[in-house]
Amino acid sequence: MSVKGINRIAIIGTGAVGGYYGAKLAAAGNEVHFLARSDADVIKAQGLTIESLKSDDIHLKDVNVYSNASDMPICDVVLITLKTTANKALSGILKSVVGESTIICSLQNGYGLEQALEDEFPDNKVLGGLCFICSQKIKPGVIQHQDFGSIRFAGADDESLQRVVELFTDAGIPTQTSDSLEQARWEKLVWNVPFNGLSVILDATTKEMLDDPKSRALIHSIMMEVIAAAKAHGCELNDAFAVKLMELTDGMSPYFPSMKGDFENCRPMEIQAIYDSVIQSAKSKGVAMPQTTMLSQLLSYMDHG
Repeated sequence: MSVKGINRIAIIGTGAVGGYYGAKLAAAGNEVHFLARSDADVIKAQGLTIESLKSDDIHLKDVNVYSNASDMPICDVVLITLKTTANKALSGILKSVVGESTIICSLQNGYGLEQALEDEFPDNKVLGGLCFICSQKIKPGVIQHQDFGSIRFAGADDESLQRVVELFTDAGIPTQTSDSLEQARWEKLVWNVPFNGLSVILDATTKEMLDDPKSRALIHSIMMEVIAAAKAHGCELNDAFAVKLMELTDGMSPYFPSMKGDFENCRPMEIQAIYDSVIQSAKSKGVAMPQTTMLSQLLSYMDHG
């Protein structure tokens, strides 16, 4: 059953995140349209499957899937789940699915994403969604859900936000809101900055990194560097938040963050969105991030992009 004013949903990027949330929304009875590009033919023929280690599996047989955004209809809610490395093409893609009253939600990792969307679509409501999920695409049309799956929305404090929250909640997705998109983005970065980059450089899972005292100390140190930058942007974060995130990750199934998957599959890594944009914004506030800068430099050397 659709939420008032939300009849069509677009998923822009049917990978580990978009495939999972899109399938959950479709399984709840919503009309969902998936942009899958190279995977579109496989999904059209075989459907979209979520293999979950924590809940029931999902298999969608008849999927509205497209290889080109120009073939998609205008939608009421657009969820952006592409890797940020593909954002150069994003404007053209969105013009095919965004109408006058479309709500645009970025579920991407990184910093400054919503501002770019607001500049491009000043008349549309723009939200940010922070996903806490362990999932990976194991082959075209098949997503493995390993752990968690909640999402937190922030942005326009109005009916648009509440409708999107209701949409996700009705689909059985644990959903929260944040009063500050800036705060929510920085909180996610406190986890993303150390774990994504170090997983590539150390060739280690979250568990392997945290089980080793030296790499655990390094993770904490990088987290505190990100927190210092967040404070300069007016966010309320402290050491207790870093410790809480590390303890939460201790309880997570051993996991390679998404950047490690990109590296192993010779895809460009999201260095600009997760590292360079953060370093530049911190610098504008007079905050240096030497450890984060070193991570960016090492990753740039290793990047296949």
